Amino acid sequence: MPADVREEITDLDQSAALEEAIGRSFLRIEHVTNLEAVALFAELRARLGRGESACLVLAHEYGWSVASDEKGRFRREAEKRIGR
Repeated sequence: MPADVREEITDLDQSAALEEAIGRSFLRIEHVTNLEAVALFAELRARLGRGESACLVLAHEYGWSVASDEKGRFRREAEKRIGR
């Protein structure tokens, strides 16, 4: 899970559930760090939110899938970047 998504969570119950999942090693926090990934993040950020952009960057970088309830622009970018 991108650190940017973690930072967007404001609901206390959701935050507690997330921290529990991290503590139990069901999820881990990932950071966008390499130069190409940061450049892609900046490009996507012009059209999408922080969390959505970070998810797509990590999926693109590592060949991962993304689960999201976002539609429209996010879906088009996901299909373009990761083909799913």
